Amino acid sequence: MAKSSGLSAESTNKARKEQGKRGDSADDAVQDGAARALAHRVVLAPMTRFRSHGNVPQPHAAVYYSQRATKGGLLIAEDTGVSAAARGWLETPGIWTREQVEAWKPIADAVHRAGGVFFCQIWHAGRASSPPSTSRSLSRARTSSFPRMPSTEWCLSSRVGCGPRRYRRSSMTSDRLFRFGRHSMERFVAAGGYDREEGKKAVVQRYTDLIAYWRLFLANPDLPKRSELGAPLNKYDRSAFYLQDHQAEKAAAISLTAPYKMGQLELSHRVVLAPMTRCRSYGNVPQPHAAVYYAQRATRGGLLISEGTGLSTTSQGFPEMPGIWTQEQVEAWKPIVDAVHRKGAFFFCQLGHVGRASTNEFQPDGQAPISSTDKQISPDAESGTVYSKPRRLRAEEIPAVVEDFRKAARNAIEAGFDGVEIHGAHGFLLEQFMKDGANDRTDEYGGNMANRCRFAVEIIDAIVREVGAHRVGIKLSPFADYLECEDSDPVALGHYMIQQLNKYEGFLYCHMVEPRMAIVEGRRQIPHGLLPFRKAFNGTFITAGGYDREEGNKVLGEGYTDLIAYGRLFLANPDLPKRFELDAPLNKYDRSTFYTQDPIVGYTDYPFLEDSKKTTAAAAVHGQW
Repeated sequence: MAKSSGLSAESTNKARKEQGKRGDSADDAVQDGAARALAHRVVLAPMTRFRSHGNVPQPHAAVYYSQRATKGGLLIAEDTGVSAAARGWLETPGIWTREQVEAWKPIADAVHRAGGVFFCQIWHAGRASSPPSTSRSLSRARTSSFPRMPSTEWCLSSRVGCGPRRYRRSSMTSDRLFRFGRHSMERFVAAGGYDREEGKKAVVQRYTDLIAYWRLFLANPDLPKRSELGAPLNKYDRSAFYLQDHQAEKAAAISLTAPYKMGQLELSHRVVLAPMTRCRSYGNVPQPHAAVYYAQRATRGGLLISEGTGLSTTSQGFPEMPGIWTQEQVEAWKPIVDAVHRKGAFFFCQLGHVGRASTNEFQPDGQAPISSTDKQISPDAESGTVYSKPRRLRAEEIPAVVEDFRKAARNAIEAGFDGVEIHGAHGFLLEQFMKDGANDRTDEYGGNMANRCRFAVEIIDAIVREVGAHRVGIKLSPFADYLECEDSDPVALGHYMIQQLNKYEGFLYCHMVEPRMAIVEGRRQIPHGLLPFRKAFNGTFITAGGYDREEGNKVLGEGYTDLIAYGRLFLANPDLPKRFELDAPLNKYDRSTFYTQDPIVGYTDYPFLEDSKKTTAAAAVHGQW
């Protein structure tokens, strides 16, 4: 674990006690004047940002402040005008009209949802203004008639006519404020370009109670956490301090750590746990160690999608896969879902049927796997799997499979899941019907695209009717050729399925797999083949396809997708959202442990960022991030 900066309440009180400066105990909380306990001593200083169009706070301010909010952290808003005459710069927020008050409410709510404490700095620019801002003529005013004020003033040439580098510095320097801090009856906040070490020293020596950070907090929205871990800091860009490029501001605000509203679900970030087969549900019944695994990867406001979960005895194709077709399985899922919900995350169950991608040993009574076709998949040279010859489903048998999907969706909601994801990707049963490379039928479930997609559409319709469109997503991979399942026109197939999804008002999300990434000059290049589908779909769009942090932030900023699903990186880094937030190093995954039946190794033993040792199961389930 990295060495703490000493700006947490606990570490600061401990250091003060060691120096004999104060008798505080290590567990004494820092409290502000309103008797609110603060979790740390890092304060967001008020910073003018020029992004409140027409002096009305904007929605992007909710993103900006909530990014910097932490549970028990103190934020001070940018200077906020008390009247039309108070303005000193363009596009600064005000709070003198009802419209402004209402605009501030969702911003304050966003901070409070993150557990932060939010103060509004109210001000009047006085003579530090110009007619365009105050709507009052100052051209004949005598500057000598205004008394001097002990404050630091930045003079911007575009605002008040000073040279670009001229400023007047206050004679009230920080060292002269020491006596006020020492005798202050309330909490004292100091500001003045502190870095982490200077801040720690000032607090420990009782020079101040709290430290307000400006530029460092601007460039590091997670500054308290970076200070705690001693993590590297982003460099700030002065040229962007006072930009009024609102589109650039909006794009910059949309990143992996930005909040997102998906239907009725308020997500705190855009990093989704992708569904991954783990082969650790003995006898097809979810086990207690799955509660540890999923809870480790759960964060407040995060979205997790379960591993592929079987819906009938014919749906299995891998050893020890979980199911949800029996009451025993439903009951076994409940404590796992509860563990995720205790961490504040949302949990969706992926419902899948492997179809012909199976063997007789996984089928009831050693029967042949079912499919749209009787064409057998070639043996897998890498894994050594020899797939059994499938049996072509008769048209009159298909409604029973649709019914299995419907019942499984009902069972998932009974188990406590927030919704379900229909597995329509990766060469499994739905794709075996949808794609002309596998479907060779001549009845109403084969031939043209509408017929080939009929089975998938019937499943979607049945599940939407059962649990509601707002609880349903689907995973598609039109460009993939997994398990010898490909289509001659993947673009047309993808668009057709999007059109069907859009018929259901409020259909929650479409989770789509990228075409295979190309390697150009040693770097992976994202094909960006999904943009037409993202534009066509009415709901939330989730992409998957081997993204890293940089690529994920890039496509989110470009509006290419809403959320990104991570598989192997999330498997090896249970705290992946935090690591992405801090740009921290990542654990490497071990392929050899992906599909073993070990309940710990390669499953729950990957270390967390703060841990020098493996996290225990109990800490994983009950801990907080």
